[in-house]
Amino acid sequence: MMIIVAVVAAIAGIIAGLGYIIGPGPVIPDDPEPADFEADDASEIAAAFSSEYSGFFGNSFYLADGWSDSAAEAFYYNASTGRASETNNVKFYVLDSKDDAESRFDANKSAYSKQIGNNVMGSVIMGTYEKDNLGDAIGYYNNFNMGTASTYLYYTGYMGNVFFESYMYLKGKTLSDNGIAELAGGIYKAITKPAEVSEAKSLLPVRTDGRLMIYGNANMDDYLDDGDLYCLKKIMSGEAAKTLYSDANQDGKVDQSDFDMVRKMIGGEKMEIYYHNLLTDKADRTHFPIKTIVPIVNETTVAMKILGKTSDFAGVYGVPDEKLFSDLPEGIPAFSSSGVIEMEVLSTLKCDAIVTMPVEKYVTNEEQIRESGIDVLRFDFRNPDCSSAYLTAGFILGAEERSQSYVEFADRVLSDIKEKVDAKYPDAQKVVAGVFGYNVIYGNINGYGNMVIGAGALNGVDWYEHRYVKDGYEWLYNYRFDWICGRVSAGGYDWTGSDDDYNTFMKSWNNHVKTYALTDALAANHLMLLNTSVPDLIKAVYMAEQFYPDIFGDGYADRIHQEYVDRFIDNLYDEGYKVTSGLFCMTSGDVKA
Repeated sequence: MMIIVAVVAAIAGIIAGLGYIIGPGPVIPDDPEPADFEADDASEIAAAFSSEYSGFFGNSFYLADGWSDSAAEAFYYNASTGRASETNNVKFYVLDSKDDAESRFDANKSAYSKQIGNNVMGSVIMGTYEKDNLGDAIGYYNNFNMGTASTYLYYTGYMGNVFFESYMYLKGKTLSDNGIAELAGGIYKAITKPAEVSEAKSLLPVRTDGRLMIYGNANMDDYLDDGDLYCLKKIMSGEAAKTLYSDANQDGKVDQSDFDMVRKMIGGEKMEIYYHNLLTDKADRTHFPIKTIVPIVNETTVAMKILGKTSDFAGVYGVPDEKLFSDLPEGIPAFSSSGVIEMEVLSTLKCDAIVTMPVEKYVTNEEQIRESGIDVLRFDFRNPDCSSAYLTAGFILGAEERSQSYVEFADRVLSDIKEKVDAKYPDAQKVVAGVFGYNVIYGNINGYGNMVIGAGALNGVDWYEHRYVKDGYEWLYNYRFDWICGRVSAGGYDWTGSDDDYNTFMKSWNNHVKTYALTDALAANHLMLLNTSVPDLIKAVYMAEQFYPDIFGDGYADRIHQEYVDRFIDNLYDEGYKVTSGLFCMTSGDVKA
């Protein structure tokens, strides 16, 4: 519960009816934070919030599994918006001292302050300093409308040695400081009047599909935390069954050595760990945490940018968008091949790992690279929903918070598209589309083909591999394509609209027109080219706007894209970059008469 430490023992007596204690260091009812206030159990604070809070965000808060004395959270499952337990929550941390809590708050305060005043999704992000009787607090929230009034709130603060942070999202409501004041009061009450864990509300199911593909993620959620230690204890005692990722050290059993290993992993200790390699479909060993990297293939390079790893690039693949990667370290080498990586160059670099895709043709001399002491990590970033790749890579590369933020963003965007399309067209998707290059058609198993699914459409092909267009195109006309979508390096963040830029765009455009000239899609002017400097999630957003103008309206994709830049592309955010100055989705309207 709560401990009040009397530094000097003194005569103390309670005077009936006066409501205060006589003696040094008195607890006065209207004193919000006595200097000697300390809490000792985060689980009881979260339990109190779960059982007592009833404000703007409702009263359906639950104590999350895996709580401990030092860290616990209360969450709500917002089924109507797709917000699961790992995103809507208040997390409480009991630290060693008030100074520690204040230090963590100050770090958050700096990051939160940068968000206030930005224009995201067509509305200005508001700041709040509502804190009730807490030591201090800050938050930022956005009331926006993309067909439905919606709001999200990031809120953080501390009291005594208790630090907390939270994120919540609702549709159909607009937030004001009054609602935040209620939240602050609820948090203050929970910290100062903790409750027995047995008083918390019953647990709801949490995500258990193992998106974090780290061996040690015993409870199969999106985090490696105390919840996994709790789960391991249950497995070790026979109260729970072994899970896919519970054998952390891959010795064939779950025992104390796995528990000890996971505890060290949570603490970020240097060691070797195992992750699920999708190329081999087996556990693969890697050093942890990985610092310096060389990303190979474009999707991986962009993903590493999103995770904030640009400054840790020891080399880069190809010629990335100059504006997007204006913060690359000076003089780093560029690798021209995605197959055989030049060892004579790689061996001269301070590099911990090559990061690439789980595709055989990428990094074909893996054994040689590993023999030189450099890891080869494979993650599937070729899909609108790359949650597993981001969460797993984020953990290994020491970018957990960043990866979780991006996954939260992607989950929200994809669920929003699906919800709106399903509501408008409940029986079947309106659009059948294809994702192509000018000489290749991507099947359903390929991430490129899956982009149309993320955009709320259907892929118009009935195979799974990708097929090159070589000996004539007549067979194409057996397939229905409402849209043809290509991936091109033309356009992008460094688009200037110059003659050179335009000619590069037109070369790609004409290649596609020549290949697909006789399709119904081309006859309807339904050709779009998507720039490769954005992740597949953003490509899917642009596709959704084009496929369903009646649902999303003009500017929808730019709004989502701008939020993405403001939250995850630091160098462009710092310079105030506006996505409307680039060219990312090219349609017939971009072709000069």
